[in-house]
Amino acid sequence: MRKLSRLPLIAGLTLALALGAGASPFSAPHAQNAVAPTGSPSPTTTIPGQTATLLPDGIWLLIGGQGEGGTLAAAEIRDADGHHITLPRSLNQARAWHTATLLPNGTVLIVGGVDGEGKVIETAELFDPETKAFKLLTSPGSPARADHTATLLTDGAVLIVGGLSSDGMVLRSADLWNPQTGTV
Repeated sequence: MRKLSRLPLIAGLTLALALGAGASPFSAPHAQNAVAPTGSPSPTTTIPGQTATLLPDGIWLLIGGQGEGGTLAAAEIRDADGHHITLPRSLNQARAWHTATLLPNGTVLIVGGVDGEGKVIETAELFDPETKAFKLLTSPGSPARADHTATLLTDGAVLIVGGLSSDGMVLRSADLWNPQTGTV
């Protein structure tokens, strides 16, 4: 992935659907960069740090979060009627305060977050709605990020901006996920 150095941290790059209740392990509540189109009800979730992504077939993919037992690797699908369908496979790594971005090919890119030990994650995963499976990706050279933003660009790349680092510092950098190479 190409590093975009010295890009200032810009708030509000994406439209956001605030999810979850309760306090974040960080200073700001988590936001997801998906907005429900008219006529598609947004899912109701009470799990802090969980993302909800509207898939092309009109169902919602809910990923991770901070549950009572800690950080979750669970993923589920909710249909338009709100029915829960637990996926047969979970995330490869438990994560909360991550981003989940719907890509033009229908897959979902899941980036960063915090693991079960409270450490910031530098890996990413791809969810394939056809196989209902998650594929672990690595992103060498990209800083670990949590509570950041991810914005789909017109060329299919994903701009990943800001967030918090492993040492709790605010990141003032950006990375670009390349859809051709699948790397950050």
